[in-house]
Amino acid sequence: MRIFIDDLREAPEGYRVARNFQEFRKSIEEAVEGDEVVEAISFDNDLGEGEREGYEIMKWLAESYPQYMVGETEITIHSANPRGRENMEAYIEFCRKHREDLLEMKSRKHPWGEMENE
Repeated sequence: MRIFIDDLREAPEGYRVARNFQEFRKSIEEAVEGDEVVEAISFDNDLGEGEREGYEIMKWLAESYPQYMVGETEITIHSANPRGRENMEAYIEFCRKHREDLLEMKSRKHPWGEMENE
């Protein structure tokens, strides 16, 4: 599966379009449940009024399914927003630099470990 997150543009050939967070989340969860490989994800940042930005979706992905951010999935950014692109590029670099920590965190009962004794 290849996912193209954008509220306006048509997806390139071979990509499944997700217009917002809910559609993206559904695509990821279907891939996980169906044991389908997510080959590529292309992010736009500005997804319209009242929607989560691509940067926020990227953070959700890293926290919920870090294997896609630090594994073999090709992560690209097609956003025309220079600041959004810069933030997402920096976040991708951060995730790859902290690959082991992200993957280990996912295996904890409480991902960040703050509430393990409660």
